[in-house]
Amino acid sequence: MVGPRKEAFYEQLLGMIEAMPGVRSASAINHLPLAGDVWGRRIAVEGRPVPALAQRVGAVYRVCRPKYFSTMGIAIARGRDFAERDRLNVPDVVIINETLARRQFGNEDPLGKRLTFDDPRGAPNWLTIVGVVKDAKQGSWAEAVEDEIYLPWSQTSPYLEATEAHSAYMTLVIRTTTNPRGFVSAVESAVWSLNKNAPVSSVVTMEEVVANAVWQQKFNLALMGIFALLALVLAAVGIYGVMAYVVAQRTHEIGIRLALGAGRGDLLRMVVVQGMRLASTGLALGLLCALALTRALSSLLYEVGTADLFTFVGVASVLLVVSFLACYLPARRAAKVDAMVALRYE
Repeated sequence: MVGPRKEAFYEQLLGMIEAMPGVRSASAINHLPLAGDVWGRRIAVEGRPVPALAQRVGAVYRVCRPKYFSTMGIAIARGRDFAERDRLNVPDVVIINETLARRQFGNEDPLGKRLTFDDPRGAPNWLTIVGVVKDAKQGSWAEAVEDEIYLPWSQTSPYLEATEAHSAYMTLVIRTTTNPRGFVSAVESAVWSLNKNAPVSSVVTMEEVVANAVWQQKFNLALMGIFALLALVLAAVGIYGVMAYVVAQRTHEIGIRLALGAGRGDLLRMVVVQGMRLASTGLALGLLCALALTRALSSLLYEVGTADLFTFVGVASVLLVVSFLACYLPARRAAKVDAMVALRYE
């Protein structure tokens, strides 16, 4: 199918899908976000100096149908969505993401501005910006958002006329009110009722798409989390052992202080304060070293800073509690023993 037949196929198919009970909206796009396909082209903005081709701004582009953004939950920040009137033989339109709007237009309103994929010094096909949408991750969950352009499928003749697999196929996106897996058979039947030879493949939920896109990062993070937890446990055990040993070594001193009339509470406070001072010094040095080394983990983090306050405070609190118990429990036992027994302690 090419041209009007292909357009009619998708119009009928999406109408049938949206009529299914439990379907809120449906649309289509050439490449699903985070699915591994990222295509880019050079662009030029009308009225701007024309740089050399290699220096022109590059942008990721997608080809989609109306309702794609609402179906995917991508908010339109300004302007409008594509409409049925955006077809061939009418002025071409385009929607850009907020990153492209910010980088190329700054404080200017991008709506109504025009850009092109062609050489602006010739006879370019100008595309009028009719909308700005919120940023969406396309290539990688961890990488920064790129400049991005969305083209209306009905105005993009290479896709309407394409017969090659990489350009001819479209990905249906469907938002449902119930488990989306329950709609697979119904959607397949709808496709084959219109074209029995149309292939249907790669049926996935967006949760599965995201999970597939970040599995490597999740595995690395889980592995490092296990090692980090093990290191925390070893550090806690080590701190407790060292502090308990240090306090136990002072049992003889505690006995002397008791024999000279020192109160048990005063002795306990003295040992705990001195032990905690030592532990706090070591903890401060450790936090400084950890802060310096966190840059090596930046590629594994998403929306969490390398100096995340919650993480540092949480780990420091655990180590401080362990240090306190390591000082308090042995000192409490030593303070309870008879002074003569403590004096004879070796």
